[in-house]
Amino acid sequence: MEPETAKYLIALDDEIRALWRTLKHHSDAAEFSTAAQRHRESAEKIQAELDSYQAGMAGMIKNLHEEAARYINVVSVIGYTGYFATWAFTKDVLDKDSHALIGLLGMISVALFCLWEMFGVFIRLHAVTELSNVFRNGLSISDFEKFKQDLIVREAKRMAILGPAHKLVFLISSGCVFSGGLMMMHLLYASLG
Repeated sequence: MEPETAKYLIALDDEIRALWRTLKHHSDAAEFSTAAQRHRESAEKIQAELDSYQAGMAGMIKNLHEEAARYINVVSVIGYTGYFATWAFTKDVLDKDSHALIGLLGMISVALFCLWEMFGVFIRLHAVTELSNVFRNGLSISDFEKFKQDLIVREAKRMAILGPAHKLVFLISSGCVFSGGLMMMHLLYASLG
């Protein structure tokens, strides 16, 4: 073979190999692009499921909080009624200072309880105001579901933040009424003898 022809053949072979490498790169790029699209779709699906779970958990937290608050309110009303009825009937049995201290403890308890409940109503009214603004200003149907989910998540966050404060208020309020109740029981028992 002539050296000139061999040179052309080698150059042609190099060009054919380069062409195959380019075609392989394009094929790999298409595969990578398809794989990336599949991963993006999978990530979007996972994010949608996560958003759904978060909204569901926020709703569950809200419902549990409301049920517990209702139960505590009913028990508290019954307890305060019994406390103050007993306190009123023991006026003749207890000395003036004890009667005043027991009444003060009960009133501190009621005041804390009522202030906390009014604060809770204020927070709920804030959420109602947000909803009324939506109805007054209008909201497209496509944006409503996102607004609803955001509202549920914000409400759940509020409850998660206020949970420890609620425990503290409940502890102080119940501590006052239990202390007053125990003092009343002790003094009533001592007056029997």
